[in-house]
Amino acid sequence: MKILVFSDSHGNTNLIRKAIEAHKDSTDLIIHLGDKVTDSRIFSELCPHIANINIFGNCDYFSSGVEAYDEKLLQLGNTGIKAFLCHGHDYSVKSRTDILTVKAKMCGAKIALYGHSHIASISESEGILLMNPGSVSQPRGTEPASYGVIRIEDNEIMPSIIFDR
Repeated sequence: MKILVFSDSHGNTNLIRKAIEAHKDSTDLIIHLGDKVTDSRIFSELCPHIANINIFGNCDYFSSGVEAYDEKLLQLGNTGIKAFLCHGHDYSVKSRTDILTVKAKMCGAKIALYGHSHIASISESEGILLMNPGSVSQPRGTEPASYGVIRIEDNEIMPSIIFDR
């Protein structure tokens, strides 16, 4: 299984377009973790055959016309692996990830996906893979815009961050 993970597009879909073009033939699921979740409309335009899940961010209060969740526990295909999806603002992810880790554990998730900070990261805490794909349009820190890719093969989770260089 291959999953593309986007966050914090804020109206700029250039990198989303590039990523979908590069991965659309091998992708099973696309996730948008919020902040201009309506940008996810591009998924049905570019790859209507790929399933997608959208999460509201703190800048999406007046978004409409897109199915999205405040947060979601998601069974990843028939892998037996669950992912907890959120934007992250309700879990204080700009300064810490321990609250998010506890929530993911309580849900039985092996993966927690979040955005909000605009800083890409992959880490592990208490057996939970934590991934922030960064921002596809307004990165913070020293790295360029980015998105995430997660591959799952034989129950092995292989996350990566792709930077727009």
